[in-house]
Amino acid sequence: MLEGKKTLVKGLKGKKGSYNAYLITEGVKEYSYAKDGKEVKGFQHQLKLEFPQLKQTSRKK
Repeated sequence: MLEGKKTLVKGLKGKKGSYNAYLITEGVKEYSYAKDGKEVKGFQHQLKLEFPQLKQTSRKK
């Protein structure tokens, strides 16, 4: 994923059904933690979610 580029992900599952969202990478962050007496280190992407606007359809009466 490239910095600042929007990636549309369709069919994400949520409590109220499925939805679409744009994932936008904001950077990479280093992390570390201790587990079973060993230190674990790694990197993770920092993401922002944006939701596409729903298309409004005109209703005929």
